[in-house]
Amino acid sequence: MSVPIAMSTTTTPPEQENGFSSGIVARKLSRKSHRKSRNGCQNCKQRKIKCDEKKPQCANCSRHSVHCRYPHGSPQHVSSPEPSGMSEVPLMPLGKKTEGMGMSDLGATTRALGLTQIQPQILAPNPLQGVGPMQSKGLPSHILSQGLPSHISTTQQAFPPPQLAPISSPPHPPPPQEIQHPLPNQMARHSPRPYRQPLNVTDLELLHHYNISTSYTLANDSGLQTCFRINVPQIGVSYPFVLHGILALAALHLSRFKHGAQKAHYISEAQYHYETALDQATALMPSISAETCSALYLFTTSCLYITLGLGPRPGDFLLFGEGGPPEWLVMHNGMKSIVETCGEHLRNSDLAPLFLLQSQITNQGPQSHPHLDILRDLILASNSPDTNLYLSTLTLLARSFPAAPSGPYTAQASPHIVFAWLYRLDESFVAKLRARESIPLVLLAHFCVLFNSLKSFWWTRGWVEHLMGEIYGSLGKEFRLWVKWPMEEIGWVPG
Repeated sequence: MSVPIAMSTTTTPPEQENGFSSGIVARKLSRKSHRKSRNGCQNCKQRKIKCDEKKPQCANCSRHSVHCRYPHGSPQHVSSPEPSGMSEVPLMPLGKKTEGMGMSDLGATTRALGLTQIQPQILAPNPLQGVGPMQSKGLPSHILSQGLPSHISTTQQAFPPPQLAPISSPPHPPPPQEIQHPLPNQMARHSPRPYRQPLNVTDLELLHHYNISTSYTLANDSGLQTCFRINVPQIGVSYPFVLHGILALAALHLSRFKHGAQKAHYISEAQYHYETALDQATALMPSISAETCSALYLFTTSCLYITLGLGPRPGDFLLFGEGGPPEWLVMHNGMKSIVETCGEHLRNSDLAPLFLLQSQITNQGPQSHPHLDILRDLILASNSPDTNLYLSTLTLLARSFPAAPSGPYTAQASPHIVFAWLYRLDESFVAKLRARESIPLVLLAHFCVLFNSLKSFWWTRGWVEHLMGEIYGSLGKEFRLWVKWPMEEIGWVPG
């Protein structure tokens, strides 16, 4: 009978199962190590390529024509095993051997192993990699190669970006660097800005109001409204007196909606801008040119609107007054020379819509009107030495009457059609108005019928009543009968 042979089994201690013998064991490498150098030039390290370590210029730097820089004080060669092996460094097994060890015991054990404590430093910015070196004192290079990321350097010195070498061949551009954008509070002014006046909020308010409101109240034709809203401010950019003119109009328009101190404020602003514009435009009148004629013509047209917008004042009767000829009429006389000098240029400029409408008035003939026919007969029967002047003035007035809508003449007409009569008045006729002669005053009363058709415009309010009061008060009993029809059409009665 065979006796079973008892096989002896040897229990492997836990330390040996984990690869440790007793206390401290050494791990054997499975592959043969090779020489590995970390002393290549800084450029090759940054590009992560193999460096032949030739000095003073390695082959890679010579090929790219850049300055070759080596770390200072580094050894020529350092033997480094494969990152996976640790045959030269004994390790302390984890377990009961380390239990209960204090910080002093751990320090003693570390010194016995020839190691020092790792002292990491805060990463510093690097121009090329974005992260600078981190110093670790006392660690062998093969441990650093295994335990630290590849982008962390083991040296403390941070190297600047490579510089171009002085060579004859065309240099290669330097490596791209990150552009640092300063924060707004870190921006420095390279040169002082020229002095500029503070922002005038009132002028901006007036310009805004002109664009959204006032420009629409200067005409009832959509083409003219567009011209006032867009073309006029564009001309004013080159000629400030035009801008001052439209700011004066906007201030007068705003004053109609204000009371007390605010109303007085906007009227004061309007007077300031109007006086400033008058000074600038008057200085250019003696030297009218193709460049300035559009701006000057436009401003002289706006002068009538500003005068009307200021409202009727005692002694001021639009075409005549106690203080001499009105300012708008003086500018209007200058406008006649503008049209004679630059008429063709104006008709092809941005102000073409204005001339198109006026040409329509000029081309149309006078229409027969019963009340105007009666006035014509009265003028002929007066046997006045100025009969021809009065009849020609009546003919100009008759051309504007058909432009009013059918029905009562109190309906709204086009302002430019109505004012065409004022623009075409002969200076000798205006002189007779200043002298308060009866027939010229009667003709002005018939013009008030047309003027009253613009009563919906804010800048005409109060003027018709103001003119009729002066006309009626200056006429004798005989000529007061001549203005009966205008009084009835307007609805005005003596006060």
